[in-house]
Amino acid sequence: MASDDAALPPSAGDGPPVSSGPAAPGVYPGVYKVAIVGSGPAGLSAAAHAARKGVSHVLLERAPHLNDTIFKFQKRKHVMATPAFLPLRSELEFEEGSREALIERWTEVARELGLNVRLGVEVNSISGERGAFTLTLGGGETLQAEAIVLAIGIQGNLNKLRIPGADLPTVQYQLDDPEEYQGEEIVVIGTGDAGLENTLALAANNSVSIVNRVAEFPRAKAGNVALVEAAIARGDIVHLVNSEPKEIEAKCLVLETADGMARVACDRVIARIGALPPRRFVESCGVVFPSDSPTAFPQLSESYESGVPGLYIIGALAGYPLIKHCLNQGHEVIEYILGNIIAPADEGLIQAKLDQAGVQMTVSEFVKSVQQKLPIFESLTTLQIREFLIHSNVHRPRTGDVVFRPANIPILCISFWRAR
Repeated sequence: MASDDAALPPSAGDGPPVSSGPAAPGVYPGVYKVAIVGSGPAGLSAAAHAARKGVSHVLLERAPHLNDTIFKFQKRKHVMATPAFLPLRSELEFEEGSREALIERWTEVARELGLNVRLGVEVNSISGERGAFTLTLGGGETLQAEAIVLAIGIQGNLNKLRIPGADLPTVQYQLDDPEEYQGEEIVVIGTGDAGLENTLALAANNSVSIVNRVAEFPRAKAGNVALVEAAIARGDIVHLVNSEPKEIEAKCLVLETADGMARVACDRVIARIGALPPRRFVESCGVVFPSDSPTAFPQLSESYESGVPGLYIIGALAGYPLIKHCLNQGHEVIEYILGNIIAPADEGLIQAKLDQAGVQMTVSEFVKSVQQKLPIFESLTTLQIREFLIHSNVHRPRTGDVVFRPANIPILCISFWRAR
C-alpha cells in the first residue's frame, strides 16, 4: 500500500518539470495557453491532456500536494469507478481500487508527462478577458494566460450543521483516518456516500449510529447501500430512522423522531452533509450564477465555458461530482480551448436512450426543451440535466398509456414529448 508521500510531486531532479515553487526557467515562458486552477481529478486530467498535446500550461494547487480531492478521502477508502458504462477519456487511468493506489498512480502520470505544477499557491483573483487573463497569486505574484480552467471543486466549502452545539470540539465535518478512533460511541449524520463510507469504516472499532431523515438511502451508490444495510441487519450499525438532529450537547445528540424527542449518547458527532460552491470567489471572477440559491451552480455552455469568454469551469464546481465525469471533462475542455469540436463522452449514451424512446431530437435539443418546458428543472445546469439523463430511462408515452399506478409510484416520473 502506498503512503501519503506518494501524493507529493517529484523534485526537479527526478524528471520533467513538476515543481512546488515557481515554474522552472524556460519551461513555458511568457503567456500560458491555459492556466488550470485546482489539481483534483478534473484539473489534473486537464493538465495531463494539455501536456500530452504540447500545450503551454500551468496547474495551480493551493495544497502542498497534487490531487487534494482524493487526498482528503478517508484513508484506505475503496474508490469506485462509476458509472461503469461511461467511457473514459483521460491520460489518467481510473479503475476501482484504493485511495492510496489512485494517488500513487496519478502522481506517476504527472511525473511522466511533465506537468507544469505550482503547489502551495493560492489564487486570489482572476481578471481580464479571453487571450489576456491575469491571475494574482498570494504574495502579489501574477501570471498571464489566454484561457482559464477553474477546477477548484467544492470540498473547501463544507456544509455545517445549523443547530445548537454544532461548533463543539466533539463535532467534525471531515474524517481522515477511521483507525484513529477506537472504542467510542460515534453518531454519523449524513446518508450520502461519504456518510455511509465513514459509518462502515468506523464501525470496525467503535459503536456507531447513523441518523437518517427517512428510512432508506436514496442519495448513495448501490454498493455502499448494500454494505450498510447488511451491517445494520447484523447489528454492527444502529440505524436511527425518521430522525432530525436538533441539538448537540456534551456526550449527547438530541433528535426529533416520529415518537418524540430522543437523546442519543455519543462521544463524537461526524456530519457529512455535503458542500457548496465557493460562490464569492467564482463571482469575483465575473461568473454569474442563475439564482441566489446557495446550492446553485454556474450556468455553462456545452463546452464548459462560463459567461466570461475564455473562462471554463469543470468538475464538481460545474455540478458533476463523479470522478469519471471529472476526468472526461478535463480531457474535453482542452480540446474545446484548442478549437476542436468533440462530443462529450456521454453523448452516445444519452442519444441512444432518446432514439430507443422514439424521441426525434439531438441531445442538445432535448436538454434545452427540458429546461424550457419542465419548471422542476429550471434551476439545473445543462451538465446536471445530462447527468440526470445518463441515469434515467426515457419513455415517450402514447395516449392511454399508464405512466404509473398508485401502488407503485416512483420517486420522480417525467412525461415528455414533442410531436414531429
